[in-house]
Parts: sequence; structure tokens; C-alpha cells
Amino acid sequence: RQNSDYLFDYQKLELWTVLRKIISNRLKTLRYNYNIDYSANFEIYPSQSQNILTITNLGKSKQSISEIFSILSGISANGITSSEFENVKDLRLEQLNEPPRFPIDYWADFYTEQIVYGAQDFELKVNDKILFLENLEVSTVNSYLKNYTWNPDDISILLPKNRNKDEYNKRKVLKTIKDGLNNPQKPKKIEAPEQLLTEEISELSAATIVSKSQ
Repeated sequence: RQNSDYLFDYQKLELWTVLRKIISNRLKTLRYNYNIDYSANFEIYPSQSQNILTITNLGKSKQSISEIFSILSGISANGITSSEFENVKDLRLEQLNEPPRFPIDYWADFYTEQIVYGAQDFELKVNDKILFLENLEVSTVNSYLKNYTWNPDDISILLPKNRNKDEYNKRKVLKTIKDGLNNPQKPKKIEAPEQLLTEEISELSAATIVSKSQ
């Protein structure tokens, strides 16, 4: 959450369209860790004026939640890099400048503008978006992020029957989120692991080969 009243609705949408891609790219770095059993997805929902973070967790809840909010906190604490910003911004400008490849994309954007934002001139709004992005600097985005609060307004948890519900009570989840937010993480350098197998698998005894086909 952050006070962005100085931005028009279409500007907020464009800002978060760019940020969503950057945040998603940061969260994707979790996949480069071969021993994790969770993933995260960040989406924007302008019609509901909210952003939604989805964590799919198959194992250690505290580790996954804390790690993810540590990455988000690091985005505010350390900012995004110029290369991250320019790459994503250029892709978005390409999309706005190119004719829609599929009619459904055009009409989806059209009705979003009409219904959500009450835009009267869709084509003019596209030109406004392009102008806004062309003049948007990474320093401005980082100033915006500096004051952004990653504390969630609402939390929803779905658990299978065999999971202990007490692990996910409100107090514990909020504390885990706070732990992550208090430890902002810088982007990690991606390195190839020395060992692809987990420690448990690597300690298994070698099987005896009974026979070999010729």
C-alpha cells in the first residue's frame, strides 16, 4: 500500500504493469534454488484496486513466507536496477505501440478502460500511457517503492486436511511476514549448484545390478 494520489488511474496501472513484471522476475529467482518446494506469483487487479501475492507451499511454511517477503522488502529497501527497469519498460512500450495481435487483447484493454476507469477516448489514453512511460525514470519508481508497504491487508490460506492448522494461525503468519520484511534481501547472484541431488538422496546406498541386457 502507498499513497499514489498524485498519479492518474491510467498512470498507476502502467506503473504497476511494469512493476508486476519486475517483481515476478525477482520472485522467479526462487526457482533457481534446486532444493525449495514453494513458489510465488504476483498479480495486479486494477478493477479491485489491489495486488495479490500467491504462495504455493509444499513444505516449510515459515521458510517460504519469510523468504518471499524478504525479497519484496529488498525491492523497497534497495530499489530496482536501471537495466531491470529499462528492459521491462521497453517491452511494455513495444506492446502499446504495436497493433494488437489478437482482437481479444484489444477489447479486453478497451473494456477495462471503459468500465474500470471510465475512459472516454481509448486511443487517446493509449497515447497518454506511452508518453507517461517514455518520461518515467527509474529514480522516480524507486522513490515510489521506498514508501511502499508490503504488509498485506488480507490473508487467505487453503490447507489440505492432513496439515496442522496451528502452523498457519494469524499470529504466527504475521510474525513470519514481519521477520521477512525486517530482513530485506538483495538480488542473489545465480550460480550453478555443485550438487544437484539433495543431501538425503546423495546418501542413499548404491543398488546392486542383478543383470544387464545385451
